[in-house]
Amino acid sequence: IVYGIDIGVGEYKKLKTNEMLKKYGGERAHPYIGSQDDKKLLHKIGKEVKEKYGGFDLVIDDGSHINDHVKISFSVLSGYMKTFGKYAVEDVETSYYPEFKGGPIGTKGTFIDHVKSLIDVLNRDYTQGASFTKKNKQRRDVVKYSIMENDNKIWSLNIYPNCVVINFGYDELYIYGGKDGPYFA
Repeated sequence: IVYGIDIGVGEYKKLKTNEMLKKYGGERAHPYIGSQDDKKLLHKIGKEVKEKYGGFDLVIDDGSHINDHVKISFSVLSGYMKTFGKYAVEDVETSYYPEFKGGPIGTKGTFIDHVKSLIDVLNRDYTQGASFTKKNKQRRDVVKYSIMENDNKIWSLNIYPNCVVINFGYDELYIYGGKDGPYFA
């Protein structure tokens, strides 16, 4: 099953992509015309996918590449991910391009900056030191640090040139206990 959002201009209109997807994709294709920063549309699609299929297995963001749009889409759609789902964002190098509201390395507010903050989210519970982790078998929620809703569901990040993949399934992969403290399966 494929859900897609396109702004619906240019090549999309010229090639009549929406009609073609409906004709050849049948029940498996669900094309929407709209913007990836339209929270109402994203929630509508997310709710439909959650109700019908239990959530997204995979989201591929190859949209406008405008940093604010990418962050909005990720923030909304991450709430509809299945356990062990993957959220891929392509062309993240636009975080460095002014025409996509990016800038030089270290520019705040870009998607790359957001991903850097997710590294802190993933490691937030280790900030009390090694001795704390060994004494306390449960590591979860030691430090209340969050940058967005649903970031507690993120298990790991895969970072590649021009692409980031966010993996979900934290609670399902985390094992509390063990003689040396908590660990991941």
